[in-house]
Amino acid sequence: MRQKHEPIPWKRGLIAILAALAVSALCCGLLSLLTLGEKIPLEGAKTAAPILSALSLFAACYYTVRPQRQQKLLIALGMGAVYVAALFPLRQWVAPQEAVTLDLRLAALAVAAAGAGLLASKTPRRTRR
Repeated sequence: MRQKHEPIPWKRGLIAILAALAVSALCCGLLSLLTLGEKIPLEGAKTAAPILSALSLFAACYYTVRPQRQQKLLIALGMGAVYVAALFPLRQWVAPQEAVTLDLRLAALAVAAAGAGLLASKTPRRTRR
């Protein structure tokens, strides 16, 4: 018998990336409200924003690649690349005066995508007693 290869979930992946972008924007908006209301300091918001963005990307990648049989890490890393590629024009639109820098925030997104792919590719342990 021939093995059937299931297609890469392009539509589901793009929807998940858009949802992750929306969740990141919502979380950053809430952080800005908390910063303006002086509930949290500005440095705390600058630290929390990339973490929340990485968590939303992790969730989107994990739930998209979990049902796949093969190439989970590759699909998750591709989703992370599309997410980052979508963030660059958004950043230039929101803050055109700031220069684009490659720093630890980008590395956090890459680690989140890779972690989601690795966690989804882990074989489940079944222990019955």
